Amino acid sequence: LDGMDIWEILSIVWLAGVIGLGMYELAAYNRLKRQVVQAVKSGGNVYECDTIDVPFVIGMFRPRIYLPFRVAEKERGYILLHEQYHIKRKDYLVKAGALLILHWFNPLVWIAYHLMSEDMEMSCDEKVIKKLGQTMKCSYSNSLLSFAEPRQRMRGSHLAFGESSVKTR
Repeated sequence: LDGMDIWEILSIVWLAGVIGLGMYELAAYNRLKRQVVQAVKSGGNVYECDTIDVPFVIGMFRPRIYLPFRVAEKERGYILLHEQYHIKRKDYLVKAGALLILHWFNPLVWIAYHLMSEDMEMSCDEKVIKKLGQTMKCSYSNSLLSFAEPRQRMRGSHLAFGESSVKTR
């Protein structure tokens, strides 16, 4: 690193971080897409799959909702409503992770991103409860808890929405 000033070195480190995290995100996204490759279309942009544990939305240009086959018919309505709110509000674009990749070195951005994700989930929960009414609050909460059981964490991209922070919600 002879003849390089500190800013050139830091630029190289930053660029290496951007490339590394970008490649990780792309690989995670592709891994998740491969996981749902045999999903069965159940109508509209909704697909069901036996290789996933939690419902989620994935995609930037044509977002799709993926549900595990094990989802009970009673819960299906709540879950679809929740995931449709993510799509309606274009959360998948906000959560794309570009800022996270560009600011990988800043812990405050990671904290803000995590808090933003929790707020998105809680906001969708509130919309579902508001639409369905307070009497459905208990049933909806039980549905959330059913996806919070200990399982292997969904290792996807930041472009995918899964059930997270259920305890807080």
